[in-house]
Amino acid sequence: MATSKPRIDRRIVRSRNAILSAFERLLMEKPLADITVSAIAREANVDRKTFYVHFGTVDGLLDAIAVDVVEMIVDSVEKTLASMDGDTNERALGAAATFLKDALQRINMALGRDEEDYLVSLANSLMLSADNAHAVHPNHTDKNDLTNKTYPNEGVVVKYSANQKYTTDAVSGALVQLLAKKANVPLQLFYNRSDMAGGSTLGNISTAQVAIKSVDIGLAQLAMHSAYEMAGVKDTAYLAELAQAFFAAAVAEAADGTYFLK
Repeated sequence: MATSKPRIDRRIVRSRNAILSAFERLLMEKPLADITVSAIAREANVDRKTFYVHFGTVDGLLDAIAVDVVEMIVDSVEKTLASMDGDTNERALGAAATFLKDALQRINMALGRDEEDYLVSLANSLMLSADNAHAVHPNHTDKNDLTNKTYPNEGVVVKYSANQKYTTDAVSGALVQLLAKKANVPLQLFYNRSDMAGGSTLGNISTAQVAIKSVDIGLAQLAMHSAYEMAGVKDTAYLAELAQAFFAAAVAEAADGTYFLK
């Protein structure tokens, strides 16, 4: 027996769309800070109770717009991927493509912000480029830097590379250490040997399009890319705790060039 789809109340759809359209018109007339719930309700010809049912606050409305934009972008990407071959996918939608930049700019515009707001947001941002890290292998101890060794179950690894294959620098490294201290998460430091070729991550490719401070992190593991990769279960919990602290924090740059977490 086929199940019918739940009916959509068209009145709810109409009132939601009316509020969104009203908000868009108001953004063309005045700054975001001057737009109130009452003004939006009047422009949409609905009462404030209807607005509160849909969005709660002006910030809630902004969040809903951002979600709508992201869903539209994801849908567009999925349709594009379905029509491309593998090689074209990498060129058009890989880390070196403009997808991240385009998505952020479209979200910025949907929130009624200008290019200056966008650039300030980038300056006040931090990206975690999360991949795994090489732990000291008992059969190949010579592959690691002599003074910086990483082991499973001893904390999240912050990765450095002199040639910037890893994006961590003095500022981003300090910021992630502050985050880890606030979350009580242990960290380990990995420095790629300067006399030996190392790996790379998507972070240093993505930041070529979007200039955001970035730090490469990961979990110490053995036998990377093999059929028997091994990592520590404690490190998974450490990474989850660090990520939670990361998403709860805000990075800010002061006028004198110093950075701090809020």
